[in-house]
Amino acid sequence: MINRYSICNSNILIDSCFKYIIKEGLNDFIVEPSIDNNDIKIVISSNDGQIDKKGQLVYDDNMCKIYKDKYMFYRESYLGSKDRISIFPYNLKDKNILQCYIESCKIGEKCDIYDVFSMIGFEYLLFLNKAMILHSSFISYDGNGILFTAPSQTGKSTQADLWEKYQGAEIINGDRAGIKKEDGVFYGYGLPYAGSSKIYKNKREAIKAIIVLRQGKENKIRRLKSIEAFKYLYSEMMVNTWNEEFINGISDMIMDLISKVPIYIMECLPDESAVNLLKKELNI
Repeated sequence: MINRYSICNSNILIDSCFKYIIKEGLNDFIVEPSIDNNDIKIVISSNDGQIDKKGQLVYDDNMCKIYKDKYMFYRESYLGSKDRISIFPYNLKDKNILQCYIESCKIGEKCDIYDVFSMIGFEYLLFLNKAMILHSSFISYDGNGILFTAPSQTGKSTQADLWEKYQGAEIINGDRAGIKKEDGVFYGYGLPYAGSSKIYKNKREAIKAIIVLRQGKENKIRRLKSIEAFKYLYSEMMVNTWNEEFINGISDMIMDLISKVPIYIMECLPDESAVNLLKKELNI
């Protein structure tokens, strides 16, 4: 099964030995397969016992385990199962062709595209093409991209919905946004992940501002200084915390972002008054 996906203006070709499920609504991200003009090619083949983990365990949850030796990382995917589903050996020098091994081609009977991305690490794929993922609701208003970021249940979706209701803004993604610098400009990108909002569009918009949300009893907003902004943004980024090179790369990208895009912290009410305050602050 061969499919190509356009994500954050990068073409990702997946050549898989098994047929996986493509969820409805993701057709926006599928493009015509081609052997040319691919930023990353992922080959998924049967393991047949030839590849196994090495080194020290550096990360463990119910979805994956990460091992590290002197030269490589080994990502074992479990996807909630007690048995290993796949193993992906990699290092940051492997940027064009990635090889992932699954334990059985029968796994396709219960795998979807999100499981395939998880086998590799979706944030890792984007990082290879100089993009990062921010936990945020992403809207487009009059040619301006605005990202609302905060921990879960803080009001990101509420503010996005308010902008849609009162200003006619378009919600590009309700839960995560890709961020990538192109020709000196930072763009927000819709991603094929949307959490409970189920809103994901393959669109981009130049980022006007990023808003760190906090619930409050009144509306207040102020622009964050660099150190504050870095702390808030890093905490909501998807980061491979076991990989020093990844951490350093993401940190550099965040500092570059902060130098070019204003970051605000906003305490707000869940009503139109919060929209009006932000609209006035951004002069849009």
